[in-house]
This record gives sequence, structure tokens and C-alpha cells, in this order.
Amino acid sequence: MTLSRRTFVTRAAAGALAPAATFAPGLVRAAQRVRYAFPAPAFLAAFTPINIAQIKGYYAEAGLEVEFQSVAGGLDAAKRVIDGEFDLGGGTGDTPILLRPQGLPIKAVAVLGGKSMTQMVVRREAGIYTPEGFRGKKISVTSTTDTTYYTLLGFLAAIGVAADDVTIVPSGPVNVFKHLIDGQVDAMAGVPDWVVPIQRSGVRTMIFRSDEFFPSLAQALLSSDAAIARRPDAINAFVRATVRGLQETIRAPQESAKLIADTFPQQKGKADEIADVIRYYADYVYPGQRRPGEMNALRLEKVQTFYRNRNIIAQATPVRDLYAPQFTS
Repeated sequence: MTLSRRTFVTRAAAGALAPAATFAPGLVRAAQRVRYAFPAPAFLAAFTPINIAQIKGYYAEAGLEVEFQSVAGGLDAAKRVIDGEFDLGGGTGDTPILLRPQGLPIKAVAVLGGKSMTQMVVRREAGIYTPEGFRGKKISVTSTTDTTYYTLLGFLAAIGVAADDVTIVPSGPVNVFKHLIDGQVDAMAGVPDWVVPIQRSGVRTMIFRSDEFFPSLAQALLSSDAAIARRPDAINAFVRATVRGLQETIRAPQESAKLIADTFPQQKGKADEIADVIRYYADYVYPGQRRPGEMNALRLEKVQTFYRNRNIIAQATPVRDLYAPQFTS
């Protein structure tokens, strides 16, 4: 999957600098540089909490200078974080479950919501009125390396439909929903960013929310064991600023949408659509956390058990090694 790249840097503001009394006269503390890998184009509404934190200067206030870059999916982002190219990256809370058994030391340092990112959207004319109705149908996904694909496998197993009983169509980040609108597929496993354009197209749909069948997880901020050990203060600052962006996004969806539309040329004139996407996240993805950003360890364990029982992973990892609770406690 080829994704467009957009890089932008947040500069530390004077207000983010430590009090002069902490240092020798005339000296100020330099901002900490952090690199973050988006798993898809940065302008997507899914990343509004992070973009709001950047646009409103929350990272700068936290003493960070952040560079963002888009890569090809959550697994790619995680692997490049492990390689040391980035300090943090985006994926889902499931990502460490999939990668740690492969010897890839990645952890979730925060989760942006208590429910699942993945939504199962079906065309009404496809006749999928019950879970069993998915058998024999065509389902679009972004790619077979994206974590949404693995959530689809978990969903299918949960409803008793074998993966071989459906046709899974890797469609890319645009056609994943356009193929549903055009009738080339019967259903889509995708994120809310794709659900709203389908609904706005006039196509009659039904939605099966995947976490009602399979307890997959929301978008996560990921970092490697090495980066967590080496740069805990920078990672903590990034998480805290992002959670602040999440809270602002939930509080003011229309205002947040306008800022995204004004910042990214790809979103110009789409503020109302973006606001609808944000509200969808606020209703169906962001709820369910006792504390913003906190991982639900029991849910994480259930997901891992499911993956292991279906041989999606070769072995289970101790749950304590899949996430880092210190950054959201």
C-alpha cells in the first residue's frame, strides 16, 4: 500500500521552557526532539487528537519538538519504531500481541478509547442481516498487513464464519470504502473515517460493531522497549499532550474539525464531514476508559487469548509485557 507522506514539526514555544531558576543564568532547556510515525496519512480524522495537540501547541508546551511522518500501516509503524527510526508510532492496542511473539519488542503506551476502531459496514442489499450472513460475501480491507485485517479475522472467528468462507479484498486506503459504495464488495472492515463517507453517499447500510463480537482495541500510541527505557520523560510528555488533545477533540468536535480542515489542504471544505467522523469516534470508540489513555488489561488478555486459540499468533506474551501503564497512571 502506497500512502502519501506529510511531515510537519512542532517548535517549542517560549512558555514551554523550564523556569530560569532551574538553570544557570541566561540558559534555557532545549526542546526534546521526538519522531512519530502515523500508520496512514496524517490528515485523517482518526488522528485528530494528535493533530489538535500539535496545532494548539500542547507538544510545544510539554517541551517537545515533534516530527510526524506517515508510513504504510500500524505494523510498519511499529517495526520502524523498533528499528529506532521513530520514537513512537500509531497502531491499535492489538499490535503488540501480533508482534511480540515474533521477537519484536513493542508496547502500547496509551490507547485512545475503550472500544474498537474497526467497524463492519454492510450494504443492505447484500442481505447481511445476521452475523451468519457474512458467509460467501466479499469484504474490503485496507490491506492484509493492517491491524484492521486481523480484527476482521477475529470477528469472523467469533461469529463462526471461516476466513475461507468469505472473499477478503485488500483495497487500499481510498478504495476500501469506495468499493462498498460502488457495490464491488458486500461489506467493509474499516475505521470510522470510512464509515461516514459511506453514510453520506446515500448507500443504505447496516453496521456491526466488531467489539460487540470480538473485543479488539482502539488506536494506540506505540513505543519500543528500548525507547521506553531510554526516553521515558519524552514519551510521557508526548502521551500527556496527546491525551489532552483527545479530551479537547471530544469536548469540541466542530471546532476541532474546523482546525483540521484549515490545516490540511486535503481536508479543505470538509469540516462538517470531519465533525461527523469525530462524533462517531466520540460515541463508539472513545468511551469505556476509567482514565483517558488507559489500557484495559483484561480486554487485552481476551484479545490475545482469542488470537492464540485461532493460531493467529504462535504463542502468548505475558500481558504485562504488552503495554506500559506508567504513562497513563
